[in-house]
Amino acid sequence: PCGRSSDPDILPWMKPTRLSEKGQKSHPPEGQVFSAEAFFGMPRRLRLVGSGAGIEGVIQKPWGAHYALWKHPLSPYYRLKAGAEWLPKHPRPGRFGYRNWLGVIAREAGSENSELSLSLRDWGQRGGEASVIVAGWAMDNMKPRDFVLSVQPFLDLPIAAEDMLVGLILAADAAAVALRGALAAVLSEGDAREAAREAFFAATEGMFLDHLQAVKAGGSPCADWLNDLRRQALSQFDALAMPGLDRRESDRIREIVEARKTLSGCFAGYGKQGKALFQHLGMEPPVRGNTRKSA
Repeated sequence: PCGRSSDPDILPWMKPTRLSEKGQKSHPPEGQVFSAEAFFGMPRRLRLVGSGAGIEGVIQKPWGAHYALWKHPLSPYYRLKAGAEWLPKHPRPGRFGYRNWLGVIAREAGSENSELSLSLRDWGQRGGEASVIVAGWAMDNMKPRDFVLSVQPFLDLPIAAEDMLVGLILAADAAAVALRGALAAVLSEGDAREAAREAFFAATEGMFLDHLQAVKAGGSPCADWLNDLRRQALSQFDALAMPGLDRRESDRIREIVEARKTLSGCFAGYGKQGKALFQHLGMEPPVRGNTRKSA
């Protein structure tokens, strides 16, 4: 790191292989934040067999070094609860956008169970312009589903600004959940509604990146972001629900109208997702007054 050369003797094939036949785990070298062995690990032993005539074969044995306790410097990590084992974070299948930033590009505010990669944390200490290459396999029970490759901005923000940015992401997630729920009146459960949710994030990506520049400049785009989310969610709902509405059964029309009313109310701070949305944006939700009529 930082352009400093290392000693070839640290490479695992330059010394006897550490074994894990009895369940031993190979601890990272003490006192080192970074170790090149993370890039050249040897969980399986492969030894070339040679003579004066050249390479004649290979011997393979299991139970090489067990790297369970290591953290790769290029990987973000998470754990299920405090004190549990740290696990590398795999991407979700599909496009990597701002909805996937938490725990990968941006730290999760107040979370002790998520950690950005050492490469991002170390670069933040050095400063300077940078971009982040996000790449990895989306897995399903040890089977690869998709390979993700994306270039994202590096966030070098003060803590308060990064907390605000995290709030914008969480607010968008609450809005997407509200939209997905409202579309139950129009679309069946499953891929169709999930595709609509993905389309919502794709459509708001450009606006989010504009607001990121406002956050970097010290501004607070929360109110504008709320309007952007409302406009996109209602527009998406109307595009799917309104065509042919007058030809539907009356009970179906009533269900769609109520769903739109609930969705609109979310962006006024009402309902579970509305309260969460306002909370993430640091805005006070409305307080219901006494609606009883006087005698």
